Amino acid sequence: MNLPLPDNYEFVWLGGHAMGCAALNLFFQRCNVNVKWCGYLNGFDRFVFNYHLLVSNSSSYNALQIFEYRTFTNKFEEEKFFSSFSSKKKILISYKDPFTMIKTILNANIVKSEYYIQDKKLNASNITKNTIDILQRYKRKYNKYNIKDFDPYLLQHQMLIQEFLLKYFKNSKKYFLDMNDIQPENAFITLEKLATYFNFTKPSILDKQFYQEKKSLATTFLLHYFPLILDFDEFEIEINAKELNYSKKDDISDLFFKKKIYIDNHQIHFYINKNLDFDKKLYIKIKKIILQLIYIIKKYINLNQPLCEKDILHYLSLDKKYRDIYLKIINYNLTTLKQHRPDIVASWKYYQEFEKMCKELDG
Repeated sequence: MNLPLPDNYEFVWLGGHAMGCAALNLFFQRCNVNVKWCGYLNGFDRFVFNYHLLVSNSSSYNALQIFEYRTFTNKFEEEKFFSSFSSKKKILISYKDPFTMIKTILNANIVKSEYYIQDKKLNASNITKNTIDILQRYKRKYNKYNIKDFDPYLLQHQMLIQEFLLKYFKNSKKYFLDMNDIQPENAFITLEKLATYFNFTKPSILDKQFYQEKKSLATTFLLHYFPLILDFDEFEIEINAKELNYSKKDDISDLFFKKKIYIDNHQIHFYINKNLDFDKKLYIKIKKIILQLIYIIKKYINLNQPLCEKDILHYLSLDKKYRDIYLKIINYNLTTLKQHRPDIVASWKYYQEFEKMCKELDG
């Protein structure tokens, strides 16, 4: 790994998991930024990935990502990998309130039951039982009573890694991004600012709705439920979240519902694979069954609410050992951010509550 990387990349993006990077990646691609996650590769394979990305996209606006730290086989390999980057390139560093990130990673752990069956076809004549059978195949791994089972040191591998990475980019110009700024209400303006700073294509005002939609289903049961197939014997209707749909079938959502249908804050669509003439009787039957299905899913999700930041803070208020561990890991990772953008840290509600709690309980 003695070759330097080709020079045709504009910036390096440092981040972590559970902070919204998948959504921002989609926004970048919409603005003609060629950027791809390399997966959990080690140093040499990651270099090869970046090298081929740049060589095969010589005329594109390219950016490189680093979202993992502990995938290097040894220190020599790590240092060789980071030496391949030019200090002249700008750096984008993503951050988020650590407790919102921890909440996300805990809630993303949805596990299959021991009775898991792959089939997701629902018989329309027995919709209640069939739907409940599918919903009960999944459960959340963590709840307010077993947060202690989560190993906080995992945070240093894939989430709170910015400080580990920044030591290799000390002389680079840096843009510190609070990932709260890519929430639907802020994303479009944020991409305009990033486009100006990094000189890539600005988002189109005609495309504004794209930036105002949720992009990730990582913490919701919907990621595991969908797509569902509603079987009417003579035909089938596919039900899916908008973010997950890759179907080439006809979208019939507007045929049955004047208003958009949402479950767990995600828009739901309905698809069919052949043209059908719906008489009034069949139309009423289909709509009734779909509404029944939506009601059952919503009810089940409401009964299985995810953890919130307050649950994590409450747990830490009762356990000094783990409180100290979290404080040490989090504060180390915020060293540079506190020096350059203390305003971002000050805006984080739950981190501020955690700091206050530690001072009150531990002095």
